[in-house]
Amino acid sequence: METKKLAKQGMAGEVVKLGDGDVFITRDERGEVQSVVADVELSIKDGDFYSIPAGKVDKLVPSIQGYSKLNRIPGISIIHPRTVSVHGREESNPYVQLSKSKTIETVHCRVMAVGLTPTGQWQIIDKTLFFNVYTYFLQAAQKLVLHTPGAGCLGTKRNKPTCYPENTELVFYPIEPPVGVWLVLSNKEAQGLFKEHVQRQKFGDRQASSIAARNALKEHAAIATSQLPTPVNGKVKVRVFGFRHSAGPKQLISLVESAAHGLEAHVEVKTSTEEISAPVAEAEALVDEAKGQETEVEPGDRGAPEQEAGDRRHPEDVPERSLPTEVQLSEITQDIYAEIYRVGQKAYMKLLREDFKTDNHVGWELDSLRDLVGRLKKLKGGG
Repeated sequence: METKKLAKQGMAGEVVKLGDGDVFITRDERGEVQSVVADVELSIKDGDFYSIPAGKVDKLVPSIQGYSKLNRIPGISIIHPRTVSVHGREESNPYVQLSKSKTIETVHCRVMAVGLTPTGQWQIIDKTLFFNVYTYFLQAAQKLVLHTPGAGCLGTKRNKPTCYPENTELVFYPIEPPVGVWLVLSNKEAQGLFKEHVQRQKFGDRQASSIAARNALKEHAAIATSQLPTPVNGKVKVRVFGFRHSAGPKQLISLVESAAHGLEAHVEVKTSTEEISAPVAEAEALVDEAKGQETEVEPGDRGAPEQEAGDRRHPEDVPERSLPTEVQLSEITQDIYAEIYRVGQKAYMKLLREDFKTDNHVGWELDSLRDLVGRLKKLKGGG
């Protein structure tokens, strides 16, 4: 049902122009916009959604970028709590465990999506995600040898495959003793698998955090879209809901803390833990590749502020990142919003994309946030 049909059905509201499309809005007694209902268009060409295997028929799901586009109307806030529960212990978020070679082995990350539902009730989606890089590698390796002749085979370590030339270099990776997978090092597909594995070992925490944020948005009632209808000309429309509210960063943090202690009866909290599935991670990587985005970021790159590869060690082995405290985050976010109001959303997004190579400032370190404020202050107003 399109937004114009809502007005025709006699609902109290009006259809107005917003950007390239129409939205249905309601106003309060002072004439100010109170709520918005919009049909947001997603395009497979733009990487807004993709298909993953789901039985006989593939499932169409929004990508990380697609959920970001859907969230432009609801304005659900993504919060990265300072801690995540790992085996019953509170650890720094994200919690990264490294192998002996100092590469990422597992990642636990936690993300919250906080916003108003279509009925105007506050809802908090508290999502914890677990990413085992080696398990993912084994899943991908099994899929490779089963579908790619010459890439390798399943077997046991004691019995090296004899179906390859004598000088073929093979390497064995255990799955469940004594069974494992043999990979042919000279095979191009196997080499591509190793390259992808190295990327996940270096940047698995980034990928896990992005997918966790996407999954939190997916479950929030203002969007609540996990599977898309059949596209028309490569495009689909998804209905989303937005409510105007005056809650700033301090109020949102207070709301989250109160809800965690059961002090907010009117707030719905949904908590869950899940593991990254191989099809989802593969599809997200393909979306980035199709858009020409490099997964690897060399030290010194002006990409979204994150830990550099040399700092990716167990939290006990490195100094704590200079993440802002809740008070600092609240204050600096207010500064950022004030500058966005002064220079305009378009100028803000242009600055992020050109100077920081990202679409948001979620999870940035304190110095990077201050740098962003300083750059915004240098811009002329009215952009």
